[in-house]
Amino acid sequence: MTASWRTLASLTLLGAGALWALGACKVKIPSSQGEATGLECETSETCPYPESPCLLAMCLDGECVHVPAPQGNLPEDEQERGDCKQRYCDGHGNISSFPARIDLPADDGNPCTEAMCDVDLPKQSPKPAGARCGDEGLCNGAGVCGVCLPGKERCEGNAVTRCGDEGQWSRPEACPTKQPLCAEAKCIGVVAIASGRSHACARFDDGTVRCWGANHRGQLGDSGVSQAQTPAWAAVPGGIAHGPRHACGIRSGTALCWGANDYGQLGNGTYVSSQSPVPVSLPGVAEVAVGLNHSCAQAGGGEVYCWGRNDRGQLGSGKRPPTAAPEEAREAAGAPRRELRVIPGLTGAKALHVGGDHSCVLGAAGPPRCWGLRPYGLPAPIEKPEPAEDGSPPDPEAVKRFETLEKLTLPSPTVVAGLKDVRQVACGLNHCCVRLAAGTVSCWGAGTLGQLGRSPRQDSFRPVAVAGLAGVERIALGTDFGCALLSGGKVSCWGANQQGQLGTGSEAKTGKATIIEGLPVVSSLHLGASFACALTVDGGVHCWGSGREGQLGPGSAELQRSPKPIPW
Repeated sequence: MTASWRTLASLTLLGAGALWALGACKVKIPSSQGEATGLECETSETCPYPESPCLLAMCLDGECVHVPAPQGNLPEDEQERGDCKQRYCDGHGNISSFPARIDLPADDGNPCTEAMCDVDLPKQSPKPAGARCGDEGLCNGAGVCGVCLPGKERCEGNAVTRCGDEGQWSRPEACPTKQPLCAEAKCIGVVAIASGRSHACARFDDGTVRCWGANHRGQLGDSGVSQAQTPAWAAVPGGIAHGPRHACGIRSGTALCWGANDYGQLGNGTYVSSQSPVPVSLPGVAEVAVGLNHSCAQAGGGEVYCWGRNDRGQLGSGKRPPTAAPEEAREAAGAPRRELRVIPGLTGAKALHVGGDHSCVLGAAGPPRCWGLRPYGLPAPIEKPEPAEDGSPPDPEAVKRFETLEKLTLPSPTVVAGLKDVRQVACGLNHCCVRLAAGTVSCWGAGTLGQLGRSPRQDSFRPVAVAGLAGVERIALGTDFGCALLSGGKVSCWGANQQGQLGTGSEAKTGKATIIEGLPVVSSLHLGASFACALTVDGGVHCWGSGREGQLGPGSAELQRSPKPIPW
């Protein structure tokens, strides 16, 4: 008896009894252990191979018999590659298998899948979302190589595009009118605006602020934000008040200021300008207001503090300032103060307004009280130079000082006479206006350019009513013009118009308030030196007037005689 090569290769797996039986060639193999083929043979090599690798061909007593191979693993060439199984003979002529995690299927060539064994089943498993594929691709987590992560969003200009399930960006969806600007992958809308002499800022509903316009002294903050499309100034506080050269705001009851500081107007104890907000040592601040070179704040108890330049009584200290505040004498009386001073005798303040070189405060009742550079209508001081006892004329220098400075200076808060039921006060360069409870407006001061809203255009030392105004809800004043927000959202303006700041479509002065046509319903109104901006109820910001310093918004013309929306 001889055995085939397959038989011989498996002999070592047989027990000793089996080897003896094969060697004797005289033991008949039971049918349960073998199957006769009916073929005659002389040796096992002449017997045909069994179809199953777990059977052995043997020649027993001249007849070919197939017997079960011993239990054990099949040779490598009998394995099915990549099926996650290890195949073996079960000792009964059958092929069995067990899971084999190292028998991985072949790679399918997809950079976003990886071959693996799920118990004993081969599969191509998707790589995690975000895995790299190709030079710049990202896997979508479902076996697809895309350019983005599903569910992500981003801005494309002022539109939002979303990453779909296949890892591709969708068609951009333009931001709606009420939320016109896209930032941090979402559309945001304007909730408030504020204006300085030649710049403006808008606060958005995500808490960020974007500014545009003049920035020669860092008044836009954060090293200058020249256009509204640039990244937002994250450090800006709330309740912002803008002056020509600096600005202040409130955060958690603390005042912060930035911009020019050559007169100590930032209130931080130095004369060093700053493009980032610096804290003012005054807790519990309820309101801030800024002028040309000074600042004021209303504390929670109604006290008013001022700091900065004081050459025209801007600080309300009660002391008559000198005619000038020379650089070398800043610490002298009347010079700018680095420390904050409360205005004596001024309590119960409810609303604070600061103009270029003057300030006004409105209390719980009664007319406003103002100090600083006199806007005409306040009573003149009585200290007028008189002739000497010998009849000689007063000192010429004293007379000149009185006529050129002291006559126009109020070092202490002074009541504006002739006004009742005042609800709001605002001031321009040389004129002031109040809104009365009846919804009308009265103004006093310089009027030759129509600032007082009446004909003839002339100055007035007492408050006079603005012609053509009724149902006024808010007023705002620029350098030499004013505007009123009426019930129903209309805007009416009066005064100087050489830069088209009245928004009427022309540059003609007007002796009475004139409605701006074509302007959507307005919710708030803000004026600069020779320009104006309005926030509309639909979330748009419309500006008009002078734009030579970019104060009408990015991409706008140097002059706009009619309101136009800012092209965010």
